[in-house]
Amino acid sequence: MAGQFDMNKLMQQAQQMQAQMQQAQEELAKEIVEASAGGGMVTVKATGAGEIWVTHGQEDALVHWCKARGLAARPLDLVGYGDEEESEVVAADEAEA
Repeated sequence: MAGQFDMNKLMQQAQQMQAQMQQAQEELAKEIVEASAGGGMVTVKATGAGEIWVTHGQEDALVHWCKARGLAARPLDLVGYGDEEESEVVAADEAEA
């Protein structure tokens, strides 16, 4: 019968679209966009998942600013970075020289 509505075909198309949307969201979540201001004094990275990573500057203040505006944000803490003792840094600099 020509012109008859096929519910099964519609459901298959909806499932295909849902799978394509899921794949696009997963790919977008892997994307990272970085922006800097003030000569690199402030740098943020935003993921396609909608989360902002504050990487430089006054991290706590920037995270607070983002969250106050309803944005998901967190500081990007580098393990071990900045945890060195002053004597370790001096010794490493002297060893390189």
